Amino acid sequence: MKIARCAASRTSGTVAPLFARKAWVSRLIKVSTICVLSALAGTQAYANPNQEVCSNATLFGDYASTVGGQLFHSDGTVETRQGLVMTHFDGHGNFTQTDYVLNTLNGTTSPTPGPVDPQTGFQNHESGTYQVNADCTGKLEIHFAPPPVPGAIGAVLKLFLVIGSQGNALRMVVISVTPPSIIPNDISGFTLHSEGSRLGEIQDGK
Repeated sequence: MKIARCAASRTSGTVAPLFARKAWVSRLIKVSTICVLSALAGTQAYANPNQEVCSNATLFGDYASTVGGQLFHSDGTVETRQGLVMTHFDGHGNFTQTDYVLNTLNGTTSPTPGPVDPQTGFQNHESGTYQVNADCTGKLEIHFAPPPVPGAIGAVLKLFLVIGSQGNALRMVVISVTPPSIIPNDISGFTLHSEGSRLGEIQDGK
């Protein structure tokens, strides 16, 4: 009887730790699985599942923008510009626009020169091309109407752009300024930029 009890006691003492180890291993596996799944979920969230993919088609329709900045000339004078622009993008890399821009020089403010729509008072005959990258950055080039002089070439602006809100927000900064061909290019620097929204977003109050 003593032998039997001792054997039973030894068996119980061996089995109990074994079950404890199995339970501990099972809990460890569950915890590890949860951690791995959480890490994967966190990585996916950090990767921005709502990331946009843009193309020329992202810019489509009418965009209302404000423009502003300064032009610095080699003689030390500074022009300050501010205005409004309405641009129509065709979704295929081309656009037209009309604008009303005021220029202030030496304390005097006047509209920038160019052909004017008699009904709206805005300047017209402005057009160009654009290219949108997959990451919603891009570039744009504006060609303005030439001065009323035979053979003259109008001003050209080159800009970089970024697009947000599924194509409803547009931000641009000028990277190159070429004045009309009949005007000497004495521009030594500039800080020109614009901010715009797709027209439907403005109408909806968004």
